[in-house]
Amino acid sequence: MKEPAFSAPPLSGEPETKKLSFRELLLGERRKDRYYEAEDPGQTVCLLWMEGTRFGTLRAYPCLVWEEGAAALRFDSSPTVEAGENNSRLMARWELCTAPERLAELEIRPLELEAFRAKLRSFPGLPEPN
Repeated sequence: MKEPAFSAPPLSGEPETKKLSFRELLLGERRKDRYYEAEDPGQTVCLLWMEGTRFGTLRAYPCLVWEEGAAALRFDSSPTVEAGENNSRLMARWELCTAPERLAELEIRPLELEAFRAKLRSFPGLPEPN
């Protein structure tokens, strides 16, 4: 089965929950979504993402990639060509930041939804998320 667009393998190491209803299998169980941030000790990299089960598979959905000296990238859910290009850049940078040699340097922390939203809004110069 094809992986959902703009998603990546989960990083949290949290176990996948099984036993899904047919509705949960198709739509996912949003109240079970988990939110995370990852930063390196020098705070030169910040990643924000959510993990959730869609179609029975746990996936990470990158929301923000910030690296010191580079423009921050935030996921854009607008149905435009520009949003698709932005999201493709986000995913390319996500893959670089989560490469095994770099991932070992990051400290991953779970966040509550409100803390996640506040952190996402705290990056200046980015458009508000949809």
